[in-house]
Amino acid sequence: LYKTNQYSFSSILLERLLQSQECYTTDPNEADLFYAPVLPAPKDSEMWKKSCSHVPGELVKKSLVYLNTTNACKHFLAVGKSHSDVLGCDGWFSNPISELQPIARLAYSNYSFVTDKQGAHKYDKHDTTNDSTHPNLYSIPYPSSIHFFKNNDTLLESL
Repeated sequence: LYKTNQYSFSSILLERLLQSQECYTTDPNEADLFYAPVLPAPKDSEMWKKSCSHVPGELVKKSLVYLNTTNACKHFLAVGKSHSDVLGCDGWFSNPISELQPIARLAYSNYSFVTDKQGAHKYDKHDTTNDSTHPNLYSIPYPSSIHFFKNNDTLLESL
């Protein structure tokens, strides 16, 4: 068994893609998707606030050397927190500059948290997939819910 930091989705994804022979290419013409590993190390909410303040949207745009209007929708970002924890990432994850708006955003929740009168957190039913603050935002599971196997069909047949 492996102890996995619950905020490590981005770094796990990066490692898996770099190790993959099926999902990794250095030729942009062969790529079906482009993962943009912006700040992939696991972070809690406070660390996200500090880190995001150093990474403006223009810097992210400049680092995506293959980004253009034709393939922007093939790019994606992933954060190992709820989107509400990375609100300070203006220009690229939140309130993206125009060139980064078509990029897909992955986070642990695509719903906002609200606090009720008793102070308990609950999900707000507001769907943000078409929200201009977080366009193209999709929910992903925590890493502990993901199991990587080379051949899923063989594993399922043996169960």
